[in-house]
Amino acid sequence: MRILYLLKLYPKISEKFILDEMVAVQNQGHIVHIIAMRNPQEEICHQDVNQFPAQYFADLTMKGVMTCISNTL
Repeated sequence: MRILYLLKLYPKISEKFILDEMVAVQNQGHIVHIIAMRNPQEEICHQDVNQFPAQYFADLTMKGVMTCISNTL
């Protein structure tokens, strides 16, 4: 199964629970996709963040966002 996370900020150091969930979902054999509104540009990030690259709204047109969503479903 492919699972899409739509997030306001990613990666966010204070939201490790989301990253932990994505790791658990991936370990169960699912494919994880992430679309975030913004990158918080934090200097420190969790080690597992590199496993989950995100696409950002700023880098996509609305059609691009909808395409990512429909391809995930």
